[in-house]
Amino acid sequence: MSGHGITWGDNPSDFYYLTADAHSAASESYSDNAIRNNCTISSKEFTDWILKIGALKQLVIIDACGSGKAVDNLIAQRTLKARR
Repeated sequence: MSGHGITWGDNPSDFYYLTADAHSAASESYSDNAIRNNCTISSKEFTDWILKIGALKQLVIIDACGSGKAVDNLIAQRTLKARR
């Protein structure tokens, strides 16, 4: 994935990849759940999609602002092994 992303939320925060429907790259623009659900993909959603892929080996590359939080969240879930 390559594009724009944000870190949003308090304790715990999450990474959100901004889709083509996103109207701003400012994290405060996504305080509304409906807007966030329509214009972003959370690292939780992304992880759920990855886990449905039957491949034995996977490579995920995220080139987006705030993506460091996505890596932290993926590692914290311990469902995916990642290298930085």
